[in-house]
Amino acid sequence: MALRQTIQTGSGDHVLRNEKSFQNFSYFLGGIDVTDQNLNQFTPYIRGVSRIFVHKLPPFMNQLYPDMSKRFKSYLETGYTSVDGIGDITVDFTDFEGGFAGQRYSTVSMSHDETENVTVQVYELSGSPIREYLDTWITGVRDPRSGIAHYHGIFDLAGNTISYGERNHTMEMFYVNLDPTARQIEYVAMFAHMMPTRVPKAHLNYEKGNHDNAQLDLEFRTTKYESPAINDIGYWYIQNSKVDYNYLDFNPTKGKEGDPVHKSAWTFDYASGTERKMGDDHGDGFANPNKSVT
Repeated sequence: MALRQTIQTGSGDHVLRNEKSFQNFSYFLGGIDVTDQNLNQFTPYIRGVSRIFVHKLPPFMNQLYPDMSKRFKSYLETGYTSVDGIGDITVDFTDFEGGFAGQRYSTVSMSHDETENVTVQVYELSGSPIREYLDTWITGVRDPRSGIAHYHGIFDLAGNTISYGERNHTMEMFYVNLDPTARQIEYVAMFAHMMPTRVPKAHLNYEKGNHDNAQLDLEFRTTKYESPAINDIGYWYIQNSKVDYNYLDFNPTKGKEGDPVHKSAWTFDYASGTERKMGDDHGDGFANPNKSVT
């Protein structure tokens, strides 16, 4: 029988599924038996290995500020220290009550994905590139003085094709959670319609004797999607942005722009598997100008 789809399926075997015979192992009942005959059923989920991929930058930013957008994408994908905000699927219930004792029972009325915001934490760098990008992005969508969406003058440029709209000032990102080998996928989420909620500036305040670093919490309002098709796209990104994890392969001469081992600053064409430098994507901010994922 063909495998029916679940959230742990895809078009291949790149998403981990545990189909071992749990009924043949007693786990913690009667004490732990981790002899060789039982270890195959005992591989636990281990946290701590993930990747993020910016699938689409805000198009007006990518067209007006291509170099700044490239730096933001590259640093976000490789310099993040935490990702937070993935919520549970929760269930709402409808209650029924009756009888002399007022007994009650509940039945399911609705289920909800609680994810509304996702926060990516990064260290700010000298020159404040992260604050600069978020400030430019947010104030172009709504000017803090006038309240007008002006996209920093893009509408008045000769040959401009960017008009005001949700598509042109929001971002999309894939979050891929991996096993300890960084090859097999545990989980993929697509964060769509991402808009930053604030420009962090609290670190700019002064306190005597404080010479600490500045960790910024980049909070985005978003809508999260999960599906086998999204699992496949996450796997495509992993396959096309491989990193040398073996310390014996370390080579200090690597890391130049375009090097096949360090592609994070390059945008991938999802349809053909080819790569194209950011800023050459017709200004729409998509990894593939002919195909967006919804």
